[in-house]
Amino acid sequence: MTVFLFLSLLLNVLIGCRSYLKLRRSRKLFSDRYAMVISMSSSMVLSLVLSLLCSFILPLSFSTLTILSTIVGGTIGIIFGVMVKLHSVLSGFFGGTMGGITGSMVGAVVLDPTLCGLPSINSSILFTNTITFSIFGTIISLISFWIIIYSIKV
Repeated sequence: MTVFLFLSLLLNVLIGCRSYLKLRRSRKLFSDRYAMVISMSSSMVLSLVLSLLCSFILPLSFSTLTILSTIVGGTIGIIFGVMVKLHSVLSGFFGGTMGGITGSMVGAVVLDPTLCGLPSINSSILFTNTITFSIFGTIISLISFWIIIYSIKV
């Protein structure tokens, strides 16, 4: 399971790098509003999926993982915001931060459902939920970045 989660994390990092390079090449075509939407949505999706996968992989406490995910998400947002347009840095930062916090919370609930008052689960269902959420996150990442890249062509 750990190898699958690492491969999924690597795939999402490659998706993020590919979309960054594609958006960087065509950044002169963006209006200010479109640049803000792109920086917010791309940083939010990427940081959400990366923090979800990191919460499955890293054996850290919830507070440490949340702080780490917030910092990584904010950094991703700043990178995408600077790349697209300079005045969309703040929207990218907020999108990345919110994605990082949301991903760490979803990961914590998947690993321990009693946090939300749900009944506890056994290890086989935990394994299934972890794999399901990692596959779902990767699919969401692929679809959202495909839509962003497609919207440049239209």
